[in-house]
Amino acid sequence: MDEEKNLNNNGTQMPMAWWKFWKYFRFPASIVFFVLSLIVNYTKVDFNLMGWLGWTTLIIDISAFILYLVTYIMMLVKYKRSYNFFILNLFVESVRMIFMRVLTEIDYDSIINNSLSLDYNYIAISGLKYLVFIGAIWILPNYVYFKKRKAYFTCKEEK
Repeated sequence: MDEEKNLNNNGTQMPMAWWKFWKYFRFPASIVFFVLSLIVNYTKVDFNLMGWLGWTTLIIDISAFILYLVTYIMMLVKYKRSYNFFILNLFVESVRMIFMRVLTEIDYDSIINNSLSLDYNYIAISGLKYLVFIGAIWILPNYVYFKKRKAYFTCKEEK
């Protein structure tokens, strides 16, 4: 750990316990969870029945997994852009959680029977409600914590 990079404006050491939680538990556990959920969720999906919705969720999940993996690797080696990837990852992960939560409220039988009738106002309000909730308890605290420690992730230049 680069001690001189982990100083606040007063020159005192900032705690890094939350970063260690991310580094040693949150990232690895999430990567394992991503792989298991991809296997479990998409081995039983009939893409012929689900159509665009099944393919859309698969593409979103795989893209999020790749971003998560790249972010983790970059943060381990502390490349300069890893901080930006981490902030992007926070937002992508949050939007993905909101998207998946809203999808759970859709009646899939109506999609399969081609009688889909969505209440777009309800979906928009649900999405905004989850965005405020996730933003308040997930995005904002992590953003503030890591913004104060941005210099820690600027040790190495990419080649």
